[in-house]
Amino acid sequence: MIAGTKVLCQVVQVRPLELIVSLPNQLLGHIPITNISPEFTARLEAAGEESSDDEEEEEEEDSDEEEDEAKSTKGLPGLPALFHPGQWVVAAVASSKSSDSKMKLGGRDGDESVRASRRIELSLEPEKVNEGIAKGDLKRGFTLPAAVHDVEDGGYTLSFGLPSLSSFLPFADAKKLSPTRPLHVGQVVLCRITKVHDNERTVSVTVEKADLAATTLDSVSSITSLLPLQLVPALVTAVLPSGLNVKFHGFYDGTIDRFHLPVSAGDDLADHYKQGQKIKARLLWDSIATTPKKFALSMAPHIIKLDESAALEKTYTVGKQCKRVKVLALDDEWGLTCEILPDQPQADQTAGVSAFVHVRV
Repeated sequence: MIAGTKVLCQVVQVRPLELIVSLPNQLLGHIPITNISPEFTARLEAAGEESSDDEEEEEEEDSDEEEDEAKSTKGLPGLPALFHPGQWVVAAVASSKSSDSKMKLGGRDGDESVRASRRIELSLEPEKVNEGIAKGDLKRGFTLPAAVHDVEDGGYTLSFGLPSLSSFLPFADAKKLSPTRPLHVGQVVLCRITKVHDNERTVSVTVEKADLAATTLDSVSSITSLLPLQLVPALVTAVLPSGLNVKFHGFYDGTIDRFHLPVSAGDDLADHYKQGQKIKARLLWDSIATTPKKFALSMAPHIIKLDESAALEKTYTVGKQCKRVKVLALDDEWGLTCEILPDQPQADQTAGVSAFVHVRV
């Protein structure tokens, strides 16, 4: 992935100074605490200045050390208060390093997820993720991220990182996203526009997860308005052993890898899909290196539903030994397509779990 690519991610770990996220194609990335939103970065800087002032006071009165430390972090939430494992986020790639890079940004040597995430740095800042969205496409049903800009008497003001566009989220509506915990200034949330007001500068939104997962984006006027996470209707243009070629909104080309199709690992895709078939798929990432830009999409059930349970990751943890693996296909350039079977044969055995072994492993 190159800088500027926008991608759908799922949070794997919430660490004190960063998020570790899962990316498509068996990749991992990290989001530093300074890449959340401008509002949160401003709070970090303010906390740092307050801490410096407290240190000067400590030189005069050492006995107040604990009190000063509490004041220096007062009101600043940690990342665990803003994010949780399994959460879906939309990010923009800030930078990427080659696989032989020796750069390390912390983490225990034994933590494979942290080490693997060093190569790709991403940002959640709405002005970077929402860059390029056409004003005319900001209408009812459009889904995009926003940052909590401020807390007012009746709710939260939201910022989208777009010129002259804001929203107000009442406390009652915010509880649909977080029933037990308040939102924090700088926190990034996913929103669906429910109404554009007459002034065209303010919109009403919903943050309810079920509503976001069920919303289909039927059309846009510009290819730059398409964001990962959006669910779109598509038309199958080709069925290949590696997956599907599709066209959506009548103009835009995309691909769906067979690992992102709800079929068993050894099935022939031609038995499930036909050219001209209408489907719905969720945008995963955009390929900005191609002209015109192309997209990768997914029909995997957990992505279509935006399921946060991450059951597969809990079952197949890093380092787990799989005793029964069946090789289904060999690609000389990429690796092996496999099926993980239960450790013990079962009489009523259902299809196993699809897996891939990279050629360099």
